[in-house]
Amino acid sequence: MGSTVLMYHELSPVPSRSLYVLTESQFQQHLTLISELRQSAAAGLGFSITFDDGHLSNFKYGFPALTKNSLEAIFFVITGRLSRRSDFMTWEQLRELVTAGNEVGSHGRSHRPLTHLCGPALFDELRDSKREIEDHLGVAVESLSLPHGRWNRRVLEACVKSGYTRVYTSNPWAQPFERASTRIIGRWGMRQTVQAEDLKRWLEMTPLRARAGRARYTVKEMVKKAMGDRLYHAAWRTLTHAPLDFDDS
Repeated sequence: MGSTVLMYHELSPVPSRSLYVLTESQFQQHLTLISELRQSAAAGLGFSITFDDGHLSNFKYGFPALTKNSLEAIFFVITGRLSRRSDFMTWEQLRELVTAGNEVGSHGRSHRPLTHLCGPALFDELRDSKREIEDHLGVAVESLSLPHGRWNRRVLEACVKSGYTRVYTSNPWAQPFERASTRIIGRWGMRQTVQAEDLKRWLEMTPLRARAGRARYTVKEMVKKAMGDRLYHAAWRTLTHAPLDFDDS
């Protein structure tokens, strides 16, 4: 599979109803597998670990596990929630992550889908979040995780103009490609149903299974487009027990 980028959200010491909340022990099992593969004959495989949103659990449980396994990650944060909500990280905690060698990128300021924004509102969302991170942490921000995975040509052009050199999507099948000076990169979203053995099977996937997986994803995207953002998000939230979080609701 070449280089694989994994996308995590929240972590918890105990099981959760939400599909996107993994247990602390499950995350540790994933990291153990990644560490083993890096040291084995499969060391040619590349891995990147990312977190979306900026949840406090990323610092409480993810950071110590990464440090224990000598691994680093990219933490994409919603800047409008940092140091404002008790379930999100503070700027002080993010500075600690950066000092330890991790990267902090933008996940927008409000988490609103960028495809719903136009003109100055779109650029404000992209540039304000970037500038806020740079001002607080004293580091250059080059990467963006697209809120809700939504993007189109107009959004991508705005990302390029806003100075992002890497833009991350939620499509696990997308091959990286370049647009102007920006690289667009797909990721595989980690759910609590993904055990370490499932992750290993993904990395050892045959071309036939990969084609079948791409076909299923294409069908899902067609259904999403037919339903529209709001209806699809409501259905997705019901199925995954995810919190209400759309258009800054």
